[in-house]
Amino acid sequence: AVLGDVCFLHGMVPRGATVRAQTEVDAIAIPPSVILDALALYPGITGSFMGRLREIVMQLQGSLPRPAQALKGMQIFASCDLPFLRAVASVSERKVFFAGDACREEGVMDDTLRVIEFGRCRVERRQGGAVKHCGWCDVGTVLGERRFFNMQSNWPDASFRIATPLALLLFIPRQSFNGVLENYPSEQQRFRLVKETNKTDGGNARREHDAASLSILQGCGPGFLQAIAGCIRTVTYKIGHTITVQGAVDSGSMYIIKGGSAEIYVNHRFVKEVHSGESFGELAILGFVKRRSAVVRAKEICIVLEMPRAAFIAALEDHPEEQEHFQKIGRQHGVVVASTQWPLFEGASQKLLSLINLYARKHITAKGHWSTFNGEQLPEQAAILVLRGEMRVVTPDKGELVFTEGTCFNEQLLFGLPPLEGRLQPQGNCEVQIMTADIFDRVVLECPTERDFIMQRIVNEIARKAEQSMGFGRGDPGGALVLSTVIQVAADDFADQLRKRIDARIYEPGAVITEAGQDGDCMFVLVEGEAENEGDGLCHGKALPLKVGSVFGESVLLGVARTYPNRTRASTRCIALALTQDVFQQVLEEFPSHVELYNHMAMGSSQTEVGASELNVQLGKSRAFSNVSKDFLMVVCERADEVYFGPGDDIFRRGEVCKLGESLMYILLQGAAIVEGEYGDELGRLNPGDVVGEGGALGIAPIRGATVRAWRDSLVRAVRLHGSSVQRAVTAFPDEYQSLQQIFQKRASANKEVERVRQKWLQEQVIPALNTCRIFQGFPEPIIRKIAEHLLQATYTCGQVVCTAGNGADSMIIFLKGEADVYTKSGDLIGRLSDEAVIGEIAVLGLFPWRTATIRATSNSDAVLITANLISRILQGDDASAARQRFDQLCSERRSQVEAGMPLCILPFNVSVKDVVARAVALHAIRYSFNTGDVFVPKVQAQGPHYWVMVSGSMNLMMGSRHIMLFSSGSILPEHIAFEYGASIHAATVCEAYRVSFFDLLLATSVVRAKWYKHFEKLIEEVEAKVRLKLSGARSISMMKMRRSKTETSFGYRPDEGLQKGGLLPAMLPKQVSQPRLVGDKLLKLREDFKIYGDARGKAQLPPIHKDGLVRR
Repeated sequence: AVLGDVCFLHGMVPRGATVRAQTEVDAIAIPPSVILDALALYPGITGSFMGRLREIVMQLQGSLPRPAQALKGMQIFASCDLPFLRAVASVSERKVFFAGDACREEGVMDDTLRVIEFGRCRVERRQGGAVKHCGWCDVGTVLGERRFFNMQSNWPDASFRIATPLALLLFIPRQSFNGVLENYPSEQQRFRLVKETNKTDGGNARREHDAASLSILQGCGPGFLQAIAGCIRTVTYKIGHTITVQGAVDSGSMYIIKGGSAEIYVNHRFVKEVHSGESFGELAILGFVKRRSAVVRAKEICIVLEMPRAAFIAALEDHPEEQEHFQKIGRQHGVVVASTQWPLFEGASQKLLSLINLYARKHITAKGHWSTFNGEQLPEQAAILVLRGEMRVVTPDKGELVFTEGTCFNEQLLFGLPPLEGRLQPQGNCEVQIMTADIFDRVVLECPTERDFIMQRIVNEIARKAEQSMGFGRGDPGGALVLSTVIQVAADDFADQLRKRIDARIYEPGAVITEAGQDGDCMFVLVEGEAENEGDGLCHGKALPLKVGSVFGESVLLGVARTYPNRTRASTRCIALALTQDVFQQVLEEFPSHVELYNHMAMGSSQTEVGASELNVQLGKSRAFSNVSKDFLMVVCERADEVYFGPGDDIFRRGEVCKLGESLMYILLQGAAIVEGEYGDELGRLNPGDVVGEGGALGIAPIRGATVRAWRDSLVRAVRLHGSSVQRAVTAFPDEYQSLQQIFQKRASANKEVERVRQKWLQEQVIPALNTCRIFQGFPEPIIRKIAEHLLQATYTCGQVVCTAGNGADSMIIFLKGEADVYTKSGDLIGRLSDEAVIGEIAVLGLFPWRTATIRATSNSDAVLITANLISRILQGDDASAARQRFDQLCSERRSQVEAGMPLCILPFNVSVKDVVARAVALHAIRYSFNTGDVFVPKVQAQGPHYWVMVSGSMNLMMGSRHIMLFSSGSILPEHIAFEYGASIHAATVCEAYRVSFFDLLLATSVVRAKWYKHFEKLIEEVEAKVRLKLSGARSISMMKMRRSKTETSFGYRPDEGLQKGGLLPAMLPKQVSQPRLVGDKLLKLREDFKIYGDARGKAQLPPIHKDGLVRR
């Protein structure tokens, strides 16, 4: 499909339709300049669409302005009488040109006047034998007018060539013009003045004439008209094109029809036609309306002049003397002006809006001064709406405040509050609407039924400004409501709907916001001012201060509690958002997915009140406070309030400094919390009724010894006990405080024992497991230790899924104990993993962010998860440069082997480096470099069978000192069979080899079955059979020699004793059980179980083995 009409290139024709991709689309976008350059070099191209060009010419000639109208728009003919212009038009001729045609040749003496009516011309000059491009001539340009009136030409040696596929020009021969001029003596004098003043059209003057003909611009000065004229452009609309859309908020341009006609529709009903010389869009360009009031659609090819609003505003700023003219027009349209622009009055009646626009004056300010452009001082004690431009208010306490178009300030003055203190600084010529308190009272007096509504709207606007001071923008979902944890856990849309429907409240100093024990239905968020928590009103000591951002009454909102626990009193003028139960329930009905979340809290409690007496009983049930007097507890619970924590939120963190009189403690009422140690390991779980943080609050613990965070599945409701109340209790009851200290000392000893057990676990299980991982080999021991300290033990029950194929992955998993089955994505069983198995290395290396297999535990298993983020964070340390270099090198090696398809591409099967299976196996394959004499001892097959693929050099398979087989480049060595017979692998030369997991191979081929795979299966069968035969033969020979040994008889050797004491024989006598083997296309059965027999004795005969399994001689 081809989108766009080449015939209208650079013809100022808007797109006729919107084209939206339904699927992913590949397209070639050809810039118009490229096509026009091609037409300039090869004008014959137009022949391929000449039929379409001629069709458009016929339509244009019927829509262009009549020649007399075109002449009237030119400055040189603007003051001529209409009969004279008609006579000149009768001798003119409209000509059609196509791309590459010359409408005026260089060096040709031609006295014809030309006017470009459609299309574009290219100005060219010859210099040194080459043609040089000098400029463009667009629609409205008059060519040859200076020569036409015997004046010196600006382009004496230039050619004018058509640059667009199509152009229409109006030609007026000089000889014919002179013949007409002889019959009009009055016009002869006018053209003598043109020659004397040396003033001709040049193109822009025509636009100035068009602008001056508009009713809204009549009376404006020539400088203003000339500034506007330079920005007017000609636009051509094809038949059926929409010029404006009803209800649309667009650029606000105004249009003048110069040729053709258009139809106007309102609410899909035809209203009238507009023809040449008529205009529309006046109210939009003046800013009196934001949205278009009608649809205007071209009835035929319609040529219009577009006057952009941006250019109009710029000209108005440069000519402030014209602003009074447009203010008068604005007052004539007062009912329409800015009826919805005041944020305060959204939703008010049309009568009230009309009265506001009738009484509240609009002004255009001087640049940088709060006055009109003629110096008249504007009132500062008033609410001010910015209609255009930008206002800045420099305040002593809030700094510089910026108000843009559509925003207002000082609205609090209408409520009887003091306005902003500061200096008003308009940025440029700002248009504002000013409403004093007197004007507002006058409007409200005429609309008494709307007084309460309007006053509430003002308070809501004041609250919005307060939220902005807190850092919440008008578009932020939920605004300051998200300071409440109850709202934080909800979706943004839910919070946004709540914020749109709630009202704000203002409390004067001393006013009570909530009363202890009083029924309520609101949650409050303090957005301005300060308040105090006075407890039940009978508490001793200083009240607790509440700052901006404080939230209270959440349990009342959720219906968890019926009454407020404390008296809250405003200490300064306060503004608070009040979310009622009715509004909350209304929005909740619109979001059924949130019902379960909040109902869980309501159902988990039968309106639990949190007064001092109730908390006294609850606190006394805890182990720490079970032997403490009620009087002590009563003082501790003074001014207690409720607080909520979202899933995973920290209640407090390990290491926080604690101080008597400042630190907090909590009583859990609903939900659960977990206690975490230094490295994130879970130390315990807290349930409703448990007390949290009492050691720090009582000043017994200098720092928090653990992190306590809300459980990840639900909200946590808790009572917050304040440090000041705890300090008063400690001071009043010193004996009670001493007994509490003894309790916490015992608890500290228990915590140390937990930490000791963890360190033992790390040293004996985790660190050895990390050392066996290829990804960490070469890491210094301190780095291995640092990684281990951050790990947690993950426990999987029998049947539990550890990970799922296709899910995202950002961690690796090491099995410390237990077994698990491996499945393909389609559910086929591959094999079984056991202790020390590692999965997900490629995710940590950043090579593949998805799980390649599903792992399901077949017994209760312990594992550790190591995230990519943890490794990255540790490797960024200054002490990890060597480990970081090793890690980056490993990542680079893996990427290189994937690009090369190693090691499968080395095998004699013509495997392509682009083969999907080869690249998938290369992701997991481990590369080894051996020096001559290096020895590899096969280990327990925790991750199933493995194969060695030789890339270069050669290796010997040996059983003890006996040579079994030699493997060279391109051969495969089955490691699991070598392990079965107690054999080892010795490097005969310097060599390179890859260790490939059989499970990885099966997982790759389960998705894509490669053509070469059957050959690979056959090769594996042959190699396994050959290696097994040779190893079996070597074992038989060894057994025969041992039976004949006199040494065996003299020592009274018995096989049972050797098995217990660790002789050589068990290492060579593997138990025959099921082992995975490839037969055909599928894994048919498990034939052998790879289990160590006499491993210690076998290793005793070999040199020391390094962490990577290599023995250096």
